[in-house]
Order: sequence, then C-alpha cells, then structure tokens
Amino acid sequence: MTKNQEIQILIDAANKLGPDSYAGTWLAEQIPFIQMDIRSDYPVGTAAVSISEAQRMVIKAREDARKIEAETKKHCEKLIQEAKDQAWKHREAILYKAAKHLKECAEKLDSGYL
Repeated sequence: MTKNQEIQILIDAANKLGPDSYAGTWLAEQIPFIQMDIRSDYPVGTAAVSISEAQRMVIKAREDARKIEAETKKHCEKLIQEAKDQAWKHREAILYKAAKHLKECAEKLDSGYL
C-alpha cells in the first residue's frame, strides 16, 4: 500500500463518519498532521507528541519566569531598602556635622571671635 492510499483511507473514514461524529471531526482535524508524518516517514503521532512536549515546555518556562520575576522583585526591594537605610545614615551624619558646625559658629559669635 502506498502512502497516498493510506492517506486516502483516512480521508474516506473521516468523510464516512461525518461532521456529526466525534471521531469523524477529530480525525478530519488530525489528517493534515498525519499526512505530514506519513509523507516525512515519521511514525504517526510523533508531531503530536512533539507539540504536546513543546506546550509543556512553554508552561514550565512561564512558571520559571514567574518565579525569577518574583525573586528579582524581592531582591530589588531589598536593595532599595538597603539604599534608603544608607541614605538615612548619610543624612544623619550630614545633619550631625552641620549641627556641630553651627554650634561652633554660634560659640564663636558669642565669644566675639567672628
């Protein structure tokens, strides 16, 4: 039996079952994929398995991306908080030095030095 004869048998079966049949509708939808498999000498269904595996890989990649995004967000929030803490410490040091300098200036003014 030739490849074309096998394909024709499938087409005839899908047509015989008709659009009101669950199997007929499914078979008609699968014929293009089965034809590709038969013509390229792949075992029938290999493409469907590959598509299914690719879909699982996409789902896993999306899950991994969400996890990475959440971890990155958490890390960024931590870095932002650390930067705020450091800025606060620097602010406090600057204010302390400014207050000390102002106090020294006030003392000098009081003593008539300036």
